[in-house]
Amino acid sequence: MKRLRIGVLGPADIAKRRMIPAIQKCDTIEYVGVAVALESERGGPSPVSQTSMDKARALTEVFGGAIFEGYMNMLSSDAIDAVYIALPPALHYRWAKQALLCGKHVLLEKPFTTSLKETKELIGIAKEKKLAVHENFAFCYHAQMDKIREVLDAGTLGDIRTIRGDFSFPFRGSDDFRYKKALGGGALLDCGCYTIKVASLLLGPAMKIESHILKGKEGFDVDIYGAITATGSDGAIAQLSFGMDRQYNCELEIWGSKGVITSPRLYTPPADLPIELSLTTGADKQVIKVDPDDQFAGSVRAFAKMTEEDALREANYEAIIRQSTYVDECMER
Repeated sequence: MKRLRIGVLGPADIAKRRMIPAIQKCDTIEYVGVAVALESERGGPSPVSQTSMDKARALTEVFGGAIFEGYMNMLSSDAIDAVYIALPPALHYRWAKQALLCGKHVLLEKPFTTSLKETKELIGIAKEKKLAVHENFAFCYHAQMDKIREVLDAGTLGDIRTIRGDFSFPFRGSDDFRYKKALGGGALLDCGCYTIKVASLLLGPAMKIESHILKGKEGFDVDIYGAITATGSDGAIAQLSFGMDRQYNCELEIWGSKGVITSPRLYTPPADLPIELSLTTGADKQVIKVDPDDQFAGSVRAFAKMTEEDALREANYEAIIRQSTYVDECMER
């Protein structure tokens, strides 16, 4: 199979910490380089400075690859087949659209866009051009999710009654894009979307948002924390919470009629961290050990397969729209 040649749009920290190392683990993918925006491409509210070029140079020192001076120079290059975009959410739509129009497959950090309308437009372009698009919820590809599914499929928990998911982290500073509305910030878009994603995976496509509440904080124009209640067609209830000024937490609990399983580190486990799932059924308690796993490499491999297989690509279109629909519902006041 031809190796998928991928470039990174913007020298984001997550590209350095997780994505480029993950890309370079995959033998079906070739990392080509990183692009830095030109003055004429700034267009949106995201600041671009000499700092970005310095970050790009630092990436090449560690990972190799070329530096593309200008996003459009990368997108129009015959040297790449796909791009990974880790810009602030408000810029996802603009640059994903440009990438698709240039015939490139697109791997986007979450959230896919900041509105259902934008998401549907991008999916429409991707379908027309038969291009893969992927929303980088990497936790879906960690081995612990496979273990959780095994427990559920075996009926060990009985009928699912309640799912409790939380994703929160301490305040990161007012200059961080997450706390700026113009950059697509807000707790729902940054961490709440993870809890929606896991609930939809567990409750299925018939999941319904029953209620939601978003709370702000004086001095900020975005939601800082919130909660969501959702239900599945079988009566199971998901209680979801999230926040950007709280103690760090990314737990998942699934309660059934016969037992409960808990993950202490669902969304952001480092690639070298072993996970211990707690399973309780009646008086019996056990630990399910999961070996360290690089979920970002798993997400990248899934994306590469989508560029080759029509069925996977089509299924992912629907998954992205479904996720964006749920988020859009929760953004309504």
